[in-house]
Amino acid sequence: MFRRGDMGSEVKELQELLLRLGYALPRWGADGSLGNETLGAMARFLVDHGGGYHSADLDAISDEDVRLVKQVAESAIPSTLPGVDFFDLRKESNRGNIHGRRAWSAITGITLHQTACDFGHERPARWDTLSAHVGASREGNVYWVHDLEHVVWHANELNKPTVGLECEGNYPGVVGHSSTVWQPGGDALMTTTLELVTAAQEAIRWICGTVQAHGGKITHLYAHRQTAGSRRADPGEELWKLVAMPMLAKLGLSDGGPKFKIDNGRVIPEAWNPAYLGNAY
Repeated sequence: MFRRGDMGSEVKELQELLLRLGYALPRWGADGSLGNETLGAMARFLVDHGGGYHSADLDAISDEDVRLVKQVAESAIPSTLPGVDFFDLRKESNRGNIHGRRAWSAITGITLHQTACDFGHERPARWDTLSAHVGASREGNVYWVHDLEHVVWHANELNKPTVGLECEGNYPGVVGHSSTVWQPGGDALMTTTLELVTAAQEAIRWICGTVQAHGGKITHLYAHRQTAGSRRADPGEELWKLVAMPMLAKLGLSDGGPKFKIDNGRVIPEAWNPAYLGNAY
């Protein structure tokens, strides 16, 4: 049994497992010392897995609880993480992008974005500034920037219920039409890479699996344009057709339907989904 104030390698191992499962330790990390931060993360884990605890009434961690963490860690997170290389940047990420914490059960969707720029030669130090949870690069790497249970401002009214997934590149809203490029002065008319598409699809699977492992369920995959009229090209025709539509079909997710939008957002256009006849770009 671990008690408040205990220190050592076994405490550090427990902390590392909690971090791997997505339970944040933003101030101290895996420092091998059992304090309020670790007890709070453990309490959230037990709530998610049927323990019924709250951080205020957890002062010790039983051997049974530790075994449960190890069991969940072995089965909940896929052994093969998404992407050619997977970078966990949560400790280096910009904390100013975080705006609170939500229950795993409140996470019901993923919002797909394009970065509207080329991040360059695989520089993780640039990805850690991302105001989204996960990023996929054109080289096929995946960057875990913020804990999925954190609220990050990435998609207007979809901030609270969704995980933000950014795909690197500046793509036109409609393929071949330069007038629909979101950032005309940037790397206009870029095309996706197979590595990017594969990494983004793997990241979607991983997000769905991680949320489900914590008692939640991803049911929707949205485009940023559906909640922000100024982001009509986000993520663009190519990314929607190559990344989103296959995953909508394979995982049984919904984009909200042909008329779904929020506030001044825009519906999914016919150019992105031919089944949505008459939906203007």
